[in-house]
Amino acid sequence: MSLQWTAVASFLYAEVFFVLLLCVPFISPKRLLRRLASLLSQQATLMASNQAFQKQAESASDAARKYMEDNEKLQERLKDAGIEVPEAGGRAKSGTEEESKALKEEVKRLTDELEASKQALQKSDGDVKAMKKQAENLTVEYDRLLEEHSKLQWVHCFGAGL
Repeated sequence: MSLQWTAVASFLYAEVFFVLLLCVPFISPKRLLRRLASLLSQQATLMASNQAFQKQAESASDAARKYMEDNEKLQERLKDAGIEVPEAGGRAKSGTEEESKALKEEVKRLTDELEASKQALQKSDGDVKAMKKQAENLTVEYDRLLEEHSKLQWVHCFGAGL
């Protein structure tokens, strides 16, 4: 209950501060509202890019998990069939020829799936890096514009009287 009252009080204090800020004569309410709107739109853009980043990270982890599960299944099937996996292209020691061919085809299919998963993971990693770089560039540009805006505002307010 105390947390709710704290949240309500914080909201009310913020509202009072905002109204007082709008009453300050050297800050135009239109300009302030425009600035707040631009800040909100930038935050929404950053949140959207963050959500896209999380989706790509989840898909990459899903691909890695699927690869591990397929690898474990293949190992179990090989042990159940009593076939030893050759290390450097040797022959299987036991089992029939049909089982051996089927397992080799399964290994080839899983290897192909592994390659596809690796490529998808690399692509998503590249996309994530690009999004991080874009977010960093947006932050730098935002800071630069904010500094420029404050300089112009200072010149407008105090420089005009000189």
